Amino acid sequence: MKRFFILLLLMVIVVISGCVSTGGAGGPGIVIVDFSVDYSPIIAGETVGLNLEVQNRGEYTATVDRVEYFGVSGWGLPTDTSKSWNLAAADPVTGFEGGTQAETITITAPSSIVSKTNFDLGVRVEYPYQTYFTATMRVVEQNYLRTLTKSERERMIESGGIRQSSSTSAPLSVSTASGSHFIAGRGDVTVPFRITNVGPGFPYTGTDAETAARSGTLYQVTVVDLDNTDQLNCDGVGTITLSRGKNGGFGCTLSIPGTVNNFADYTFSVGLRYRYYVDGSASITVNPPYGVTPTPVTTTTSTTTTTTTITAS
Repeated sequence: MKRFFILLLLMVIVVISGCVSTGGAGGPGIVIVDFSVDYSPIIAGETVGLNLEVQNRGEYTATVDRVEYFGVSGWGLPTDTSKSWNLAAADPVTGFEGGTQAETITITAPSSIVSKTNFDLGVRVEYPYQTYFTATMRVVEQNYLRTLTKSERERMIESGGIRQSSSTSAPLSVSTASGSHFIAGRGDVTVPFRITNVGPGFPYTGTDAETAARSGTLYQVTVVDLDNTDQLNCDGVGTITLSRGKNGGFGCTLSIPGTVNNFADYTFSVGLRYRYYVDGSASITVNPPYGVTPTPVTTTTSTTTTTTTITAS
């Protein structure tokens, strides 16, 4: 019973603490791990620190080049959005975490606030990123299949096609069909690929997300042919747009060898290049200066006028 009470108390503390500030979007890529004020509430005219920390939780070393604070005016939020935070990639083999970057800016609540008011602060972090996809394909020679027993043939066909594949940890993940077999001599076939937005934000092309949204390039991704064996051809794909910013698809031409010695494995790879943004939010409460009489708030309707006095707390 005592342990249960302690656990319940800890849960209450966590919940209460979460009411002070929100933010810290999770997921692969560069994410916001902290966006909060030093303390809340504050008094009108008081200065407080606004803290931002980001971390690279993906497998591509990238640079945060734009950070925009927004949500309130007259608080002294920085107007310069340019950054150059280079964050090393996380290493899933060694378990090393990716690079982090933190900054604290000072903001000042307007002294004209005369009643208790809640404000929502926002931040947008933008950066370029890449996703790499690699797959191994097995090609089987048709005459070789005929020499096998039925069970051996079924096992060989089952093991053919895309045998192994992997997508690096990134906001956008790539996958393709698996399990279908390829027969030598079939010529060129189209391999379907699927892009899934698994991060907390959205991709875009251009200088910044706001401009991209206005120009119609939000949710766009560039497909890059990384294959060094000329087995896969994605040159005609170019830039694609994800549906609602979440899913998209494209096809690449795969050249099946004319002849192989029984069967052979081939490795190919494709990549995605894109800009990505993620948002965070924090809440802060501002009280009027001590000794200030709350200002009456007047609301007018078509028939009556009501005057209400708000008591400061």
